[in-house]
Amino acid sequence: MNNGRGQPSAWGRVVAGPGESSGALSRLSLTELEQAYVESLQAAETSDHVGRHNRLVGRCNEIAQELKARGEARSVLTRLADHPNAKVRAWASGNLDYNKFNNTFGPYGAFEVSSSGIEQQVYVMTASALAAATP
Repeated sequence: MNNGRGQPSAWGRVVAGPGESSGALSRLSLTELEQAYVESLQAAETSDHVGRHNRLVGRCNEIAQELKARGEARSVLTRLADHPNAKVRAWASGNLDYNKFNNTFGPYGAFEVSSSGIEQQVYVMTASALAAATP
């Protein structure tokens, strides 16, 4: 599997198959985890299948947890906060926490899309503001 630029993809190495645990993440370098995080988010962004989208987003959470366990989350996510992709920046800029239903409780980024398909983040709502606005 490659990342579309002719380079090997870390993402393909971390997608757990049936019966596998996310222990595969522990074998990846920080660079590979960062690449897998970005590729998973970009794949989720383009997926029309809700289940696949949710699995990819869940994988990002697992990668973030692995980074936290290594004490490297801040350094990697800070780098990703400057990523060219707006969704990657938004995710990396916030601390997303998941409940048992895989719902996130973190900053919510509102995006505006131009007629040419260019996305621009226009607003970020804090976790507490999001909780207050949600029934």
